[in-house]
Amino acid sequence: MQVGTNHLGGNVVWIVGPDLSRHYYAHLEDYAARIQAGDWVEAGEVIGYVGNTGNAENTPPHLHYGIYMQGQGAINPYPYLVPDS
Repeated sequence: MQVGTNHLGGNVVWIVGPDLSRHYYAHLEDYAARIQAGDWVEAGEVIGYVGNTGNAENTPPHLHYGIYMQGQGAINPYPYLVPDS
């Protein structure tokens, strides 16, 4: 896991998932207690809190979430968020 800030996303977290997918969480108001670079996280674990940092400072608080696949770039995360039918 990587934790930090950047101009666009503000407070961000990157988590490496299956097949070296990279999961991006941006515009966080703050990070969860004790979250730091290199941590191992489990599904359902709180990593941060919704906010409007970075280039979202004039928007309502929200989460910018993206999945980036190695060699493909950004992909649509929706199929990964919908429960199996």
